[in-house]
Amino acid sequence: MEASKNCTAPHRGEAEEEEDEAEEKMEIFVALMTNFRNKLHQLQENSGGKRKRSSTSAGGWAPAFKLEDFTADIQFKKPMPACNNSNGNAELINGRLLRPDSPSSPNLKLGL
Repeated sequence: MEASKNCTAPHRGEAEEEEDEAEEKMEIFVALMTNFRNKLHQLQENSGGKRKRSSTSAGGWAPAFKLEDFTADIQFKKPMPACNNSNGNAELINGRLLRPDSPSSPNLKLGL
């Protein structure tokens, strides 16, 4: 039974080794970050603290519209479908055309 206890609980020496490894990894990380920060400051000092921007634009394409773009007749491949809603107030629900003023529509007037 003691053998099973030893397998599940780490020894005091193993815990200390894990802490030492974690501490060593943290020291390496801090050293890397410090080195990175130093190099960044060095680059900023050498360039005068300003980034150099390229003189050319990034996209290279600027749209130019002309009046002819908007006045040309459009030719559709298929004819446009007919619209049943002539005034914009009708709705098609369950195959029936409902209008807001029809007696079958619910009364939404909330006057007191």
